[in-house]
Amino acid sequence: MLNHLHIQNYALIDDAGIDFSKGFSVITGETGAGKSIMLDALGLLLGKRAESNVLRNAEKKCIIEGEFDISNYGLESFFEQHGMEFEKLSIIRREIMKSGKSRAFVNDSPVVLSLLKKMGHFLIDVHSQNANVLLNSASFYYDLLDGMADSLQERERYTSDFKAHQKNQAKLDQIVNDHQQFSQELAFKQFQLNELKVAQIKQGEQQSLEQELLLLSNAEDIKAKINDSEGLLQDAEGSVMEKLVMVQQNMSSLSDISAGFEEVANRINSVVIELEDVQGEIEDLNRKTEADPEKLALADERLGTLFSLVKKFSVVDSDGLLGKQDELEKEVQLVVGGDDVVVALENQIKKERACLIKKAQVLTRKRVKAAKLLEANILSDLSSMNMNNARLEVAIREGELNTYGADVLDFLFNANKGGLMEPLSKVASGGEFSRIMLSLKRILSAKKKLPTILFDEIDTGVSGEVADKMALIMKMMSLDMQVISITHLPQIASKGNHHFKVLKTDLNEVTQSHIEQLNDEDRIKEIAQMLSGSNVTEAAVQNAKALLDQP
Repeated sequence: MLNHLHIQNYALIDDAGIDFSKGFSVITGETGAGKSIMLDALGLLLGKRAESNVLRNAEKKCIIEGEFDISNYGLESFFEQHGMEFEKLSIIRREIMKSGKSRAFVNDSPVVLSLLKKMGHFLIDVHSQNANVLLNSASFYYDLLDGMADSLQERERYTSDFKAHQKNQAKLDQIVNDHQQFSQELAFKQFQLNELKVAQIKQGEQQSLEQELLLLSNAEDIKAKINDSEGLLQDAEGSVMEKLVMVQQNMSSLSDISAGFEEVANRINSVVIELEDVQGEIEDLNRKTEADPEKLALADERLGTLFSLVKKFSVVDSDGLLGKQDELEKEVQLVVGGDDVVVALENQIKKERACLIKKAQVLTRKRVKAAKLLEANILSDLSSMNMNNARLEVAIREGELNTYGADVLDFLFNANKGGLMEPLSKVASGGEFSRIMLSLKRILSAKKKLPTILFDEIDTGVSGEVADKMALIMKMMSLDMQVISITHLPQIASKGNHHFKVLKTDLNEVTQSHIEQLNDEDRIKEIAQMLSGSNVTEAAVQNAKALLDQP
């Protein structure tokens, strides 16, 4: 339960502290006095995002702090799971800087906002003024019915399996789609692949053929120049080799005169040896070089084939054709061998679906049983709030597998005798909504065993005797949990065990809100004012006393 709420430098609040107690607490105050500010501040402790414009003094940080008694709510494992130190009296703190950035702490240890939100589900259920929109939400009805059936955890496991099933189905759909797309192009791709395979392309073949074609195309010219070179080196009279040998001999004959002549002779000898080697290579080239029109024609034809394929497949060269061949082989194999993958995945999905159907059927049976109990509880509550002729039916229809199971829920309602039963969200009036939501909250809170529930003007649209009976329900709820109600109705305010008033005052030309707990005398004045307005009459005072004397 919430023991204490401290608000500092937030909106119209400079510094305010509120001590809450067990039982039923009510908060009253004029419209605009700051009740919603306190509610928003509490929302920050439950993980709501903060904005810098909430700072009362832009030069100071804002601090919201709440002390919660969680000694009897089995949250030790939650704290351990998230690496936090468990304290029976735990303190949650939010700090908002002037930059707009905020920090959150649990027992002085920093935490992320998502963790505060998770904690908030275990600490407080806040019914805001726009909470009636929940009656338009399918998830709310599933939560309500599964909460009544004690099957929320069971449904969570089902939902996890269903989402995994959806992913596998999406994967299968994608594979089948790709398979169909490739299948439509299969014949063409197989034709292309066969065309490349028949060509029997070799790595680096194009470059090799281009070189061969160049040699064959110039064979006669090459042969002539080789023969001429051979003659110059060796065969012709006065050849290079002959003259070099003579020079070498001349230098060698002078070696006795000077070592320099011997060195030159040795170097010329090296040149002669190198030229003899070159001579051998030229002779080898001469033997290899032959004018071969047939071979030239074959090389030219092969290159033409390669050039045609290169152009057709939009690649750079023959090596690119080999890459394209590998690509086509993989795509064809995807179609040819893809059936095995599809079959395996289809079998897995069938098994998953069969398992999901069984789990959904279990949920359905529990919901059908819980629906009758829920109907009885709600109608009993509505009867106690002067809706004796109300009819409610929780209709459960079979549907397709979905996130919540295989059920379609319809909450059908009619406030009067006779007439058609229609969806609750369409036919209930404002006051009827308020009473229905109070009943639903009572039922859910009993199942969840929450420490605290806060009602923000759940009494909208009701007054008089109905308000009095709604207050009795809230007071009854407070026997098992802490109940806080923000209200404008004296009938509800009078039933509180503790009464707080939010006031707005002007101090030194600055407006600020603060909250104070009322004593018995102040409560009489406050309720009398709620009954008669600013001009409090003696009759209103007596009426207030009578309301407060009621059990």
